This record gives sequence, structure tokens and C-alpha cells, in this order.
Amino acid sequence: MILLPKTRKKIKRREKKVGDITLSPALTMLKEKLDRGEIEDKKLRKLLGDRFDLIESAKPEIEIAKCRESISYWINNWVWTLDPRVEPKTLPFILFPRQEEYLQWRAWVKQNKENGICEKSRDMGVSWLNISDQTHCWLFEESYQGGLGSRKQELVDRIGDPKSLFEKIRMLLRNLPNWMLPKGFDWRRDDNFLKLINPDNGATITGEAGDNIGRGGRTTFYDVDEAAFIERPLKVDAALSNNTNTIIYTSSANGTGNLFYKKRSEYPPECLFRFYWREDPRKDDEWRAAQDRKYEPVTVASEVEIDYGASVEGLFLPATHVLSAVNLELPTTNKKRSAALDVATEGKNRNVFGIKEGNTLIHTEYWQGLDTTQTAYKVVDLMRSLCASAEPRSHSVADLIFDGDGVGAGVAGTLNNIPDLKFSYTVFHGAGRPSDRWWNALGKYSHERFANARAEGWGILEERFRKTHDHVTGEQEHENDELISIPNEPLLIAQLSMPIKKYTSTGKILVESKVEMKKRGIESPDYADMLMMLFHPLAHNDYEFSASYESLEPIETKDPYW
Repeated sequence: MILLPKTRKKIKRREKKVGDITLSPALTMLKEKLDRGEIEDKKLRKLLGDRFDLIESAKPEIEIAKCRESISYWINNWVWTLDPRVEPKTLPFILFPRQEEYLQWRAWVKQNKENGICEKSRDMGVSWLNISDQTHCWLFEESYQGGLGSRKQELVDRIGDPKSLFEKIRMLLRNLPNWMLPKGFDWRRDDNFLKLINPDNGATITGEAGDNIGRGGRTTFYDVDEAAFIERPLKVDAALSNNTNTIIYTSSANGTGNLFYKKRSEYPPECLFRFYWREDPRKDDEWRAAQDRKYEPVTVASEVEIDYGASVEGLFLPATHVLSAVNLELPTTNKKRSAALDVATEGKNRNVFGIKEGNTLIHTEYWQGLDTTQTAYKVVDLMRSLCASAEPRSHSVADLIFDGDGVGAGVAGTLNNIPDLKFSYTVFHGAGRPSDRWWNALGKYSHERFANARAEGWGILEERFRKTHDHVTGEQEHENDELISIPNEPLLIAQLSMPIKKYTSTGKILVESKVEMKKRGIESPDYADMLMMLFHPLAHNDYEFSASYESLEPIETKDPYW
């Protein structure tokens, strides 16, 4: 029984026994509905029947061992959620595949003591996943110290409010059998406002809000909910970084002018997790259309489509167009492979490398901390290994394009001095003259439409993503060769919808510069510029293989640092 300090009342509870187990009031009502035949959905009836059968027949020691071993088993067999919008309101928590992946990602982040970013569409059940993971650790990990924080105290803990994180935990615990609760657990003593204590193993979960987040002492693992909406995030971040091994920042999109977006742009891809509504089997196009009817377009764009540029006008690529291309199946058989590299300076900046097959981006990777000479040798190794391992040989990566302005000139200089490369390369100059590509619908050449080669590349992406969106939504059919497909890569997806389209005094199209983007708090769109080069006309070289790649030996570099 959950009682507020200084306002304790005796509450009459309606409870029912299943075998030797006393059900919580919520499960008692659900079991009575099931017994009376009031659950119409056949799948739900079967699921509830199986759950109550397990409650009755479970052998505690065996079940506890299984639950300790696997959080997925524990959730899928013992955890219940509450949704006041549906009937029945109390439902078994059954994980769908993307939720399973999320829990695995959380485990990886925790194990490696990294920090993570989870960006999400609304109503994906992420809060229930976070508190379930925290509660599992609290039950089964010795001396676990968990933390939960959000922008307002009532979002963290308010007795009786199912929207608050601690009340979700209490509901979860009430619906567990008594033998799964910690030995000696006393609701009056161990369930406190903003703090839950496990008297058996010394574990705790502590809650904090606003500026107090991170100030309650050391924690093993900390969840910051709705992180993009915290008023003074730098203050919070400083406190957390000193007291916590691992932090996961979870939020829907709230523009680009906040620390959540900055972290989301800077964190390596393995530390990012994206929960998009189409990955939820409970949601379909009808659900999506209902969001359009209920909410303003900017709200839908940010909270449903995870569009950080929702309130920014004049973007080159709308987020909806980009998302239509994610994991789109396009034919790749006998299609040529090409590679592109966005070159970075030393330090934390990323060098981003990608490969496309036909019009499908099939591979991305990045590295940091290498100078341009080391980067050049790394790319040679990559290209040679990809050529040597390609089956069939027609799938070898024949050409490379990379930016040669600024630091990229160092890569060009090194490649120029390496003999027998076995692949061709093009040095791309974004400020250079556009190509002579003809735009039939407009009756113009690229050099007549665009101010420079980079703007042309973004214009080509704009056209491909627009046609892909029209094709996928049924607005207009296009040939496969006119479309584009990209992987579900969070950084790439977000970056593509960041640059603004601009115009010169003569009406030619420009793309917002990296310097201008940085003034808006947006980091260099390295993944997006890699893709832009990959689809640029300058990258489309017809290259005949002149060597037998089967006889290639590993490269012997002259680089003393490699």
C-alpha cells in the first residue's frame, strides 16, 4: 500500500486469490472481467489466461532465476502496464522487437559506461521501458543505485498519478507476486517520496527534478526524461557528469537550440537510439492521420516525426521526405558500388565514410583522431579490402569521392603519392562550379540553377527524396533509378533535415554554410554531406577494372603512425 508521509490513511483494498497468490486490486478486477467473459479480444483473452495460469502454477525459485537472467522474460511474463485510455486499463507488457532492441542497447550502454541518447516519437512506451529496466536492476542487482529525473517534480513522483515515473514503478511492483518482492520489503518504510529502497540487497532508486537533477549523490545509472525540455540543462549536466557512471537522455524533439540536440549531434552512432512510430506494430497510417487531426503541424512534426527542424522555415529536405527513404527496398543486383568520404580535422570531429550500391546507401562508418595522412591510408585499406572481398567482382567499389577543400587537400596529396591504388578517386570542391547536368523539367543546366557544386549536390538529394516520398505515398510513381534508399541511421536522418536553402542576389540556389549552421547550434552535417557527394554527378565515373583483385595483397603503408 502506497501512502504519502503525514497523510496516511487506511485504504480498503479489493483483492482476490489465485492459488496461493493474492492478486492486486487491479489484477483482481481484470481476472473477474476475464472470468465473466467480458474480454472480447481473443488474443488478449488467451494472453490473460496464460498470465493468470503462470501466477497460479509458478515455482518461485525457478521464476526468480529466469527473471534475474533475462529482463525480457521478466517483462513478457510478469510486468503489467496501465493505459487509462483503453479498456481494460491494466494490460500485460509484451515487448515488440524494437523494444527488445532498446533494452539490449541500454544494457550495452551500461556495460560500457557510455552515455546515451534516445530520441522518440510520442506514445512509444519508452517511460515504461525505462522504469521496467530500473526496477529489474533494483530487484536483482546488489547495491544498484538508480536515478530518475525530469523537468518537473510531479513528472517524477506524484502519488496516484500514473504519468509520474515513481507511480509507474509502484503500479509495477503492486502487480508482482509477493514472493518476487525483496525479502523484508515494507511499503511504509521502503517506499518513500522520490526514493525506493530494497532492504534485501541495498539497491535504491532516487528521483530528482529540475535543477536538482544529479545532486542527490552517486548513482550507477541515470535516466533523464524529456531531456530536451529541461530549463537549465548545463547545470544538470555538470551535476550528473560528476556523480553518475551512465546517463541516458530520453526526449522527443524540441528544436535545435538545446543541449539535448547538441549531444544528439555529437554522440557516436552506437550511443544513439531512435524510436520511430512506424517501428511500433500498434501504430499504422490511420493512427498517423489521427495525429494530424488532433495536433498542430509543428507539434506533429517534432513529437511524431522526430523533426528537429519542425519550426525552421526553408529547409532543403523536409523530414517526411527523408523518412520515406529509410530502408526502402530498391534493386541492387548488378548495380555499381561507389564510396564517399567527408574529411574532418583531428580531434573529436568525425571522418565519415559511406558506400552505395545503385541508389541504396549500404554502409557507413566513421573514425576520429587521425590526421589527413592517416585518414588517406585508412581509406586505401578500406577500398582495397572492399575490392578484394567483393563477391561477385562486379560488386567491387570502383571509385571514391571526397571533399578536397580545407583539410581534405591533405588526403588528396597523400593519395596522389600512393602508387597502384586500384580505384579511381574524385576530389570534390563544394565551392566549385556545378556540373553540366540538364534539368529537363526546368529547362536549365545545373550551373544556371545553383551557385556552387555543394548546392547542386543538395538540390539533387532534394529531388531524389521528393520523388521517393511521392512514390512511397502513392502520390506519383517514379522509376527506381530516380529514387534513394538510406539505412535507419539516426545521425544521417537528422542531419539531412537541417540545412536551409538560400538564394543569391541573381536567384541561384545556395545551401546554408557550416559556419552559418554552427551559429544556429548545429554541428557539421558530416553524414549528410557524405551522402550528398555520393550522389553528385561528379562521383559517377565509368571505371573499368584493370587489375585482378583476387591477387591483391594487404597494403604496406609508409605511414609511421599507422
